[in-house]
Amino acid sequence: MVLIPAGSFLMGSTKDEVDRAIKDCVKELGTDQQTCAGWYKRELPQHRVQMGAFYFDTYEVTNRRFQQFTRQTGYRTTAEREGSAWAFIEGKGWEEVKGANWQKPEAGATVFDSNRAEHPVVAVSWDDAQAYCRWAKKRLPTEAEWEYARPRRHDDHILVGARESGGTACREYRGRISEAAPQLDHVGV
Repeated sequence: MVLIPAGSFLMGSTKDEVDRAIKDCVKELGTDQQTCAGWYKRELPQHRVQMGAFYFDTYEVTNRRFQQFTRQTGYRTTAEREGSAWAFIEGKGWEEVKGANWQKPEAGATVFDSNRAEHPVVAVSWDDAQAYCRWAKKRLPTEAEWEYARPRRHDDHILVGARESGGTACREYRGRISEAAPQLDHVGV
């Protein structure tokens, strides 16, 4: 864990950033404008937030670490109990996939069969994340802590999935088995 020092930051997005994000959402995910607008409406208004110091994990939770948790506790995730999870389908957006869960995000090969043990765990619910945190004797960050602690790509704020100047998606991980992700993001720096 790393200490995140006290400070302030701009939380949320400007109207222009939200409008751009909605347009990108419709184009890239194939989702209708009303749905995309619903996802981003809470980004407004952008406002300054003062933060106290707090500790934050340096890396995301990996499949291997999550597996340790499930093996030691016998925990079954929401997706495992319900028999499906949401997965990103290229050209279609997010869809419920029968048989998908954290071990098989696309209901096919497992993350361990495809050398993804050190990739971030996906297809876990808020309840699953809370259970993991209790086991690890940690807690989930607040929304403000998450936004404050994540790496800054430019200026003071960036939307998840927004593009860097070179056109590369910033920290856009959709849990696809075939997707290359050579290392974890440093989230607490």
